[in-house]
Amino acid sequence: PLLDRIQISTNEYPSIVIILAGTNDLAYCSSENQCHDIFQSITKIHEICHKKNIDTIALSIPSSAWQSSYKNAAFYSKSINEKIETWAMETKTLATTTEKKCPIAHFVEFPIDAYVRSSGYWATDGLHFSPEGYSFIGKSLAPIVKNVMDLNKKIK
Repeated sequence: PLLDRIQISTNEYPSIVIILAGTNDLAYCSSENQCHDIFQSITKIHEICHKKNIDTIALSIPSSAWQSSYKNAAFYSKSINEKIETWAMETKTLATTTEKKCPIAHFVEFPIDAYVRSSGYWATDGLHFSPEGYSFIGKSLAPIVKNVMDLNKKIK
């Protein structure tokens, strides 16, 4: 529905969508099977965009206070991120082996390497970001988004 509302108000779909998902889900992850379910849910979000011929940026699940406190959460985050990265590479392979333009998921490591409480990037809950954190994320992703959009212009 959101993509359709954008299309209705602007007469076009966005050319790219940035997707950050899975962070909150880690609190409910206690097995590799549940990691796979989270991964599948994330790819379904991307596929909604891909069906509308929109490329996506698949951000890795960032670190958090939760992952610093619970090593299983960090392990499961790493597992899900590896699955997302592999899946994104597969979308690129598909795009290069077909004759028509196929949407691609571009995997991007989250721009903040590790949870550091004193950095000012996190809200007090240690899971969400502060305004400063979101500003840093946006500035870090801007050149990546530009590169993807420039690449798309060359392909079309």
